[in-house]
Amino acid sequence: MRICLLGLEMTPLNGKDIFIGGTVNNVIRLSKGLTTHKHEVHIVTSDINRNFREDIQTPWAVIHPIPVHGPYVSAVYAMEVATKLWHKTLKIHSQKRFDIINVHTGYTAMSAPACMISMSVHVPVALTLYSTAEGFGSFGNLYKRILTPIERGFFLPKMGKIIAISKNVRKSLENKNIQSERITYIPPAVDLEQFNPHTSKRKAKEELGMDEESSLILYIGSWNPDKGVNTLVDAMRNILTDFCETKFVLALAGVEQDNLEKERIRNAIRHLDLESRVIELGPVRDVGKLMAASDIIVVPYLNTNGIADQPLTIIEAMACGRPVVATNVGGVGEIINNGVNGILVSPGQSSEIEEALRFLLENRRESETIGANAACCISRSHGIYHVVPLLERVYEELVRS
Repeated sequence: MRICLLGLEMTPLNGKDIFIGGTVNNVIRLSKGLTTHKHEVHIVTSDINRNFREDIQTPWAVIHPIPVHGPYVSAVYAMEVATKLWHKTLKIHSQKRFDIINVHTGYTAMSAPACMISMSVHVPVALTLYSTAEGFGSFGNLYKRILTPIERGFFLPKMGKIIAISKNVRKSLENKNIQSERITYIPPAVDLEQFNPHTSKRKAKEELGMDEESSLILYIGSWNPDKGVNTLVDAMRNILTDFCETKFVLALAGVEQDNLEKERIRNAIRHLDLESRVIELGPVRDVGKLMAASDIIVVPYLNTNGIADQPLTIIEAMACGRPVVATNVGGVGEIINNGVNGILVSPGQSSEIEEALRFLLENRRESETIGANAACCISRSHGIYHVVPLLERVYEELVRS
């Protein structure tokens, strides 16, 4: 089967093999799994940084980047991306003849270009939705009042299938009167060869040049204020004071629009006099190794609007057998059973994060049990070998229909 996966900003960072973002990395893993199953995969995507003039050839897909000039996540950006994705997909389809097109996005607004492409090339289209249908991101009330009725009444029903990455996303679509039989739940995929509980913590710390005796608390994500990093920094003040051997690792990446938040976080760290206990990293090539070196991973998101309703960072950390402290937002509660395979806290509450961290640091045996339960849970449901056959069944159904 010749498959086109379509989405936003799915190019590697600075021409390297580092991909940023949960949606992006899920697409990359699905591409690898589909290629292993002898499918031919093409990824058509926007490139706001305009780093690539030619297609990117990889062993698991051909990535077709489209340069975009409009400001990121603006109305101009949206119109430019929709038009260019449509034109580029038509051009490649005229040469390759796709069997299926699968749009991956955190916004239901992407159903509009998906619908345009489907009608133009007469190829079935699946829409994989990562965030709830109620999330409007930066488009706000204008989008909600004017475009949502059109989207709900015309574009979404035209999709051959809508794939929800969580039951929470599925419910949000049903609340928009999308017929339940048009919606399929398929969870995000994790590479269990890269993320698993068998990697030695000591060896991982050694290879990363980190002190073997230190307990590492890890945040990995972007500077986006919705990710709740400021709340986490505030929670770390007493933790780093009371646990002398503990260090706080920030592995951060982001777009230019996040620079103001970046400075706020750095100023907060300086103000709290935590600089000597904080290890700040940029984008990380081997995320699995960094998670293996860590003792606790914290995911303090304030919401999951426009991003993965089940953040991939949580799934990866659980697969590594590490206890996760996460805010109970979006579909997070579907995968974390509080106190059993992770700890849930309220969004924006630094005191709850501090309490959870304190419990895990003081109770090592319980912490290890939670991590082991987490790894067992993820291995049963989120491995590439489990997810890809579910996706193939959807594709086969659409091609036959």
